[in-house]
Amino acid sequence: MVISSSIAMRDRSSESARFEILSAEYSAVVLNNENSSIHIDAVVDPLSPSGQKLSSLLRVLSKCIQPSMRLVLNPLSSLVDLPLKNYYRYVVPTMDDFSSTDYTVYGPKAFFANMPLSKTLTMNLDVPEPWLLEPVNAIHDLDNILLENLGNIRTLQAEFELEALVLTGHCTEKDHEPPRGLQLILGTKNTPHLVDTLVMANLGYWQMKVFPGVWYLQLAPGRSSDLYILREDKDDGSQDMPSSKRITIDDLRGKLVHLAVVKKKGKEQEKLLVSSDDDDHSQEKKKGPQPEATKPIPKPFDLAHLP
Repeated sequence: MVISSSIAMRDRSSESARFEILSAEYSAVVLNNENSSIHIDAVVDPLSPSGQKLSSLLRVLSKCIQPSMRLVLNPLSSLVDLPLKNYYRYVVPTMDDFSSTDYTVYGPKAFFANMPLSKTLTMNLDVPEPWLLEPVNAIHDLDNILLENLGNIRTLQAEFELEALVLTGHCTEKDHEPPRGLQLILGTKNTPHLVDTLVMANLGYWQMKVFPGVWYLQLAPGRSSDLYILREDKDDGSQDMPSSKRITIDDLRGKLVHLAVVKKKGKEQEKLLVSSDDDDHSQEKKKGPQPEATKPIPKPFDLAHLP
């Protein structure tokens, strides 16, 4: 089996890449493994952000499957500015993360050495978009790191934890604009309301925090459920529609949910969001005309009490 990969910002005339024509005499690293059935050719710009990520992946592949590899370095011929403005480490779980004596799990880690002491640094994680991570053990401000102010140790440690996943989606109403302000709740069968959110005007976007498991999405009690019901793609607008939508989170990649709603019969002209002026006007209509307030009759001055 042959695996070929090319990372470059140059246009190619065809979809195939012929790596055998590349000269590897002075600008390539060759790792021969005659017993391996996998060969990897990689063309990398060592001073590019994509080169930082690819080199880490190639290192993991070299350690795990031990392929035959040829790494061709292909930097730009001229540079106007410093191409790299960050330090990158690829973190992947390995068997070293588990203790050999007990059930302790150390977790994957990244280590940076020989960092500049007088430069202000920022530590963050490059993770998939649905992940919500937070530092759970960090003494110093990770957005303003100045190593020369850490004392004699000059070592900074931080632990991050995956707090939750982001469940995203779009809510639509047929032949209408997205129902801005529609309230959605998410929970289980026993506890229907664990988290909630509002539908935005921009493409009907909404998002919630979730964990792996089985969840049920439905309209929040109140004006949202009074005006709208969930609609399935195969339904024709009848009232016999599901009251909730089942969502299964079975991986760490998140999920994009498309939700369709329709107004109940007889309430097609009612608005979901009512302004304060319209609300006051409707309240006055319900109360009807009110009698005029009687003004108190002023009493004559008591001259004895005047100064």
